Amino acid sequence: MTIDGVSISLNLAAGDAADDGGGGIFNNGGTLEVDSAIVADNLAIGSDARGGGILSLNGVTRITGTTIEGNVAISTAPGAGLTQHGGSALIVDSAIADGVAGTGTATLAGVGNLEEVVLLDSATLAPGEGLAVLRAGNVSFAKGTAFAAEIGGTTPGAAGYDQLSVSDGIDLSGAHLNLLMAGGFVPAATDAFVIVDNASASAVLGMFAGLPEDAFFAFGAGTFRIDYSSGDGNDVALLPAAQNGVGLKISGPPAFKPSTGFIEQTVTLTNNLGTAVTPARLYISGLPEGVAVQNAAGSAPYGTPAMVTPYILIGAPIAPGGATALTVQFASADNAVEFSPAYNIEAGTANAGTFAVTTILFLGKDVLIEFGSQAGVVYEVQYSTNLMDWTAVSPRLVGDATITSWVDRGSPATESTPLATGERYYRVVRVSKLIAGN
Repeated sequence: MTIDGVSISLNLAAGDAADDGGGGIFNNGGTLEVDSAIVADNLAIGSDARGGGILSLNGVTRITGTTIEGNVAISTAPGAGLTQHGGSALIVDSAIADGVAGTGTATLAGVGNLEEVVLLDSATLAPGEGLAVLRAGNVSFAKGTAFAAEIGGTTPGAAGYDQLSVSDGIDLSGAHLNLLMAGGFVPAATDAFVIVDNASASAVLGMFAGLPEDAFFAFGAGTFRIDYSSGDGNDVALLPAAQNGVGLKISGPPAFKPSTGFIEQTVTLTNNLGTAVTPARLYISGLPEGVAVQNAAGSAPYGTPAMVTPYILIGAPIAPGGATALTVQFASADNAVEFSPAYNIEAGTANAGTFAVTTILFLGKDVLIEFGSQAGVVYEVQYSTNLMDWTAVSPRLVGDATITSWVDRGSPATESTPLATGERYYRVVRVSKLIAGN
């Protein structure tokens, strides 16, 4: 059936457009609206000089062995080239020579070869009808869209996991990463998954929402680290949970603890090196609106682009082969636990040879002061309102060869809260070596 310059609406059951003898639907310059599922084995949209064909999809559609050219889009709005209204447009074993745009709640899935793909609104790109590799030229996600991938093995494709392979580059722009386990597969701690194979010469633009470079996150029964410069330097991979010699394990999903009244999650850091390491901060990202880190020591810019991110202090060095467990407490109005935090380790100073204040930061009404300390050295925090008269804070602090922290919350450490006096200056004075027995 060939449609030239007219509009027609059809109600087709699955297979009605299929023709093993090479027939099919050819739409040249007109609009074909399909109201139910269709399998099209020979579907040409705008494939000759007249071009500009429009296919409007209202149901779950599988397009196989197809070439689509000209005016092509996947959209919830009428009048677009390839319009999907409420189901999933599955591009299976097909080549689309022009741009494909997904808007609204559209889902672009399957395998095949696409050119430029643009995801807008809350559209989703999901390789395969199962496990598969979807190939495209350039792919661009907008904030609010999603990349969905199933993990069922350790090799890309039908035998392992979903992969998006791009030849001309990719822009993630804060899209959500939605991971699903397939077939009961449980990843091992040493498994790695290249979910975006970037064959272009350009770096990956943007990052997934809440997942800055090297962020750790729980998936299934394990913990993984995301790397945007993996493989040949510009692939996106989920890697074993270790960074700079420090392994990280997340105990499980956040859980509400009636004994504390907070949602809690335990994060264990393990030193895999032969020398002591000193992580300074554990940054927590990927939190939904309304969820806050209750026991955060502060917040600071982190990631690329930098976002103000809460963190808790780690502080003490971890001996070779040793581990330290940190409990992160979250607060929310309804105690809902359906979220998955991501964690980043910021390296500290193993031996602070140069004594210097590194951070002075407001924490609401409080002030955080951090400085590089040396083991066994006594330090004294002092404050002033005029830079001439200084008052010492009690007690003094003993360094431990890492980043030492002190928070001014007012009385009894200081005479008032930091903001009560209008101006307050701080300095840290190195007093003396610690005397054994004192």
